[in-house]
Formats: sequence, C-alpha cells, structure tokens
Amino acid sequence: SKVVFEADPIKLQEWVDVYNQAESKSATLLPADYYTIGTDGKLEFGTADRSNKEVAIVISAKASSTTALSEGEYILPVTLAACEGMPFLVNKETVCYFKFSVETPILSIGLASGETNSDIVEASKSTTKKLSLKLNTGFQWDEAATVSFETEQSTLEGLVSAYNTENSTNYTLLPSDTYTLNEVELTRELTNASSKDYPITITTTAQTATGEYLLPVQMKSCTNNAIAVKKDIIYLQISVMKKLDLTDKLSTNSEGVSSWSDLPVRLLADGKLWGQDPYNETGAGYWQSEWNFEVNDDKTKYFDSTYGVYIDINVTDANINHLKIVMKASRGNYPGKAKFYAGTSKDDLTPCLSFENKMPFTKRDVIGYVKDKLKTVNLNYYESDFITVNPGTKIIRLSFLTNASNKSLTDSNSTNNVSLDELELYGY
Repeated sequence: SKVVFEADPIKLQEWVDVYNQAESKSATLLPADYYTIGTDGKLEFGTADRSNKEVAIVISAKASSTTALSEGEYILPVTLAACEGMPFLVNKETVCYFKFSVETPILSIGLASGETNSDIVEASKSTTKKLSLKLNTGFQWDEAATVSFETEQSTLEGLVSAYNTENSTNYTLLPSDTYTLNEVELTRELTNASSKDYPITITTTAQTATGEYLLPVQMKSCTNNAIAVKKDIIYLQISVMKKLDLTDKLSTNSEGVSSWSDLPVRLLADGKLWGQDPYNETGAGYWQSEWNFEVNDDKTKYFDSTYGVYIDINVTDANINHLKIVMKASRGNYPGKAKFYAGTSKDDLTPCLSFENKMPFTKRDVIGYVKDKLKTVNLNYYESDFITVNPGTKIIRLSFLTNASNKSLTDSNSTNNVSLDELELYGY
C-alpha cells in the first residue's frame, strides 16, 4: 500500500498562491526537478507499519534539471493526493509549506582581522600580509574548488596606473620576483559565511630598489562554477626603505630622568619594547616625558609653548629625502595631536606632516624584545604617511601637543606626560 503526494503543478501553484496572499509574499513554486518526496512521490506502507511513518524530502537538482534557479524565495507545498491499495481517504486540505532561500554564493576578498594594507620592508627582508577570502552565505561545496588570482603583469600595471590617476600618487608595481600569489584550494565542506586566511609573503632582495610600491590583489576565477567571484581589488602599499640607526641620534626637551625615574629618550632606539606577559617579565625599554618634578624645578623647560614635548632626530648623515616614521607604544599615554617638522637646524623648521585630531595609532601585533626575549606584543602602532623633505635636511622634529587622553603638553602648569616604546625611521 502507498500514500501518494500531490505532484500536479497546477494544484501546487494554487497552494503557493494561498501562501503568498496570506504572508504578503511573492515566492515561487520550487520546480519539480529540484526535489524528491519518498520514492517517486510515494510512501510505501508494509505489513509491519502502523499509523505513523516518516517520509524523506530530498532537495537537490536532478541530472535532468534544465531550469537554473534564480535568486529568491521558493516554496514547496507538501500535501497528500491519494491512497493506493488502502481503503482510506486522505486529508487534502492540510499542507506543510517548506521555504527555501536561493542565493548565489559570492566569494570576496578583504584584509584579515587586524591587518593593514601598508607595510615597510627593508632590503633582503620579508613581511607577510594576511588577506581573508570570505563566502557571503552558507554553502556546501559540490566539489573542491581552486581560486586563482590575477598575475598578468600588464593587467596589474594597468591597475596601478588607474590607482595613481585616481589618488594622485606615483606608485610602481611591486616586482613580481618579490612575491607569489598562490592558488587557494577550497575543500568540500559545509560552511556558514566562513572565511579563509590567505597570507601573501613579500620578500625583497638586495637588488630590490628602494621606493614606494603597490600590489593590486584581485581574484580572477574559481573552478566551481556555482561560486561567483567578486572582482574587488585590495591594494597593498609596500615601502622598500632602509632602517636608520637612531643610536645617539635622538634628543628631547623632556625625559623622565629625575631622582626616581630613568626613562631617557635613548631607550626609543634600544630595540626593546616595554611589554608585559603572564610571568610579569617586564623591561623598561620605553621613553616617557618628565612627570615628577624636583622642588622649585622650572617646568617651562619640559613644556614648550609652541612644540609641546618634542623629540629631535639628527639625520645629518642619513642622506634621505623620502621617509616614514613608525612609533610603537604599549602604554596608554602615547601621543595625541602632533606636528612633524623638518629643517637644517632647530631654528629652521618647516612643517612636513600634521594631524587635525589625534595621531592614527592602531592596535597591532608587533614582534620585539621584552627584557631580552623575542616576543609578540599587541600594542599601539603608528606608521606615518610617505613624507618628502628637502635635500640637506639635518633635523626631524616630532612635536607632541597632546597625549592620547587629549591632555595638553604645552601647558607648563600641568604634570601631563607622553610615552613611546620604540621610534623607527625609514628612508631613502
């Protein structure tokens, strides 16, 4: 004996119309090619079966499917039509509605969590930038898929040229021998808007010219035709520069070197972070402006009315006029509002970079030494825009006007202070 399920498309459409009217929807009847109820639309009862029996409804495109589904909402009304071999009536008025949302899986690319699109690389060294491939919706792969990236040099050069025109920049395409855009394998798995990290390692050689480079990263294709590839472009800005040795090159108008502290500005070039870890291993490898003052101390020497708390970098022998400045701070009193100056002497300073609000510090994992141990520390990180200074520049002044709490550093009546773990200067 068998129970037969309704398969007449006219009657099924009538049920869909009832649903749409009741729910104010515009759903479409799921085509018969995309589902199977029981065995050929029937449920068989044997002699051992009693009053209840489950039936399986399988949703899948059949090999004979000729209609591709468009995105949208589909409805499958399931109701009984008749009994075969049993002297029973069936309730044709009870309907179970199954609702399906059909979406096109779209694979997009973006920066991984906590990643930035810019970095500085010294000659013969490397850096790794992490991108993220993300699917917009839950999807079960029909088969393993391979995602490839645009590597045609003429196409990439065209993207760099378009970027330069739109942004009034002068980047050069990153040389192809410094990186590899490997294909990504997406294995068959059940995903739910999942993402996959995609690391790109950029390794310069001794022959890589210093300068400002751009690497456009764009997905090209996916071997699984069910997945659409979004052709957005991630532009990685890579500065190939030399790191200047700032040992004995730093001076300041304010450093915590009173009778109860020893946090001089020279510590910004010692290669050590302050850092903290669960074992309370700390190293005081940071600079902090003076905050505890001797009796009758003249505080005006610590707070300049024009430059606030400032750090001067001696670049007399550096022979650079293109530079970037990096600051690392693990403490909360890092610089806020600031101005950078360049000139031939302390009496000849011209602004080269300023900030309307606070300096754009961001949280970032940094590898550095904490009390002679190499560790990864999450701290406040700042990387300046690309700065061009006049040939013959001998001094770079970093003028800090407030700290991150917006406390003034130009007011000599205050005890406000500012600190940094490391200061780095790159240039060519």
